[in-house]
Amino acid sequence: MSSQEQRDPTKRLPPIDESLVINTRFNEIERRQREQEAEEREYKRRQLRFNLLLVVFTALLFLTSAVSDWLLLRQAIASRESADAATAAAKSATDTLTHNKEAVTASLSQGKAALDSSIESSHLDQRAWLGVTEVAVDKDIKEGSTLRFVPILVNSGKTPALNVLQRGGWLLLPKTVIPNIEQVVEEKSAFRHGVIQPGARRELSNRLGRPLLKEQAEGLMNGSMVLYVFSSGLI
Repeated sequence: MSSQEQRDPTKRLPPIDESLVINTRFNEIERRQREQEAEEREYKRRQLRFNLLLVVFTALLFLTSAVSDWLLLRQAIASRESADAATAAAKSATDTLTHNKEAVTASLSQGKAALDSSIESSHLDQRAWLGVTEVAVDKDIKEGSTLRFVPILVNSGKTPALNVLQRGGWLLLPKTVIPNIEQVVEEKSAFRHGVIQPGARRELSNRLGRPLLKEQAEGLMNGSMVLYVFSSGLI
């Protein structure tokens, strides 16, 4: 072997078959296509799984939101029902207190009225009662006589009548004239009788201030004249 052949080893390579080179490149292209298809299928598979997970997550999120909204709605309804129940209970308690207050007020009023009535009844039962039970009048009615009439004042109560004052007098008027007795009594001077014990009688003497005239005596006898005798005992 010459030294030139040793320096250029390509000259020792056998000749290359062109068909073999084409097949090799074709195989390489098919291999790459298969790898790309495999990568694409893997990508689609992963994308499909991701989309599935996304759909599941979205569904779970929607379900969670729906459940949360339902729970919030139920809580709001329960809170409203609780508030309504509390309001109703408060109103019922207020109505009960008002009713009880009215009942207590009515009971106190009835009790006070009963106590006042009892005190008044006891006072009326125990107090002194003064009244004129009869009037003694002279039967000798004629011209020139001075009629004497004696009202009898009696204490029919259970306690003494203290500081008794008498206002009394008389009026001789035609039958058609009706006097105002109360006004006439107020105009009379008071006469003191002191104390009148229970059951005691007191004569309230009175007498005409002047003798009877003839027409007065005849009027008393025939009824055309009326003798008003009045007396008031005050405690």
